[in-house]
Amino acid sequence: MRTKIALTGAHGTGKTTLCRHLEGLVASDALRVCREMPRVITDHLGDKTFFQRANNRIERQLLLFTYQCIEESRLADEAHVVICDRTVLDHLSYTIVLFPEFKATPEYQALQFALARWLATYDHIFYVPIEFAVVADGVREDDIAFQRMIDEALTGLYAEFGVEPTRIGGSVDERASQVITSSGLQRR
Repeated sequence: MRTKIALTGAHGTGKTTLCRHLEGLVASDALRVCREMPRVITDHLGDKTFFQRANNRIERQLLLFTYQCIEESRLADEAHVVICDRTVLDHLSYTIVLFPEFKATPEYQALQFALARWLATYDHIFYVPIEFAVVADGVREDDIAFQRMIDEALTGLYAEFGVEPTRIGGSVDERASQVITSSGLQRR
């Protein structure tokens, strides 16, 4: 039986670090981690600033949904446990913060319909809150006000979609223990 776990939260909250940590702790040879899609795309294009606010466009944001769904589907076909670095709602939170006019379009309504169905494919969603300062790395921005805007939008989207992620916190070890215990995974 496949288990699909997703971490959700604003940029710089430690989702990727936690994914890597879980990879070493979970007892499954068939565990796969879904890569961080903005980084996959920026690495592929050789442009770390591709998704930064000054350069971003709605078409770029919409690429993320496609890449995320393809990656998750591919991993689900080959693994018993899939851990996703973020959910499709993470991408939607950035889209509506950066392009608020998008919410008034029929394309947004169609995307909501599709994303509601995609959310049902996650067995467990863990919310990683802002607990420390974001570090700029060339891809993500270190603007704390922007990080909080994303966090608020994401929290609102989960309420709008009627999904309540499990909140985890503390050190990387504490967060990992919470994920493992709550999702019923076995440690190595």
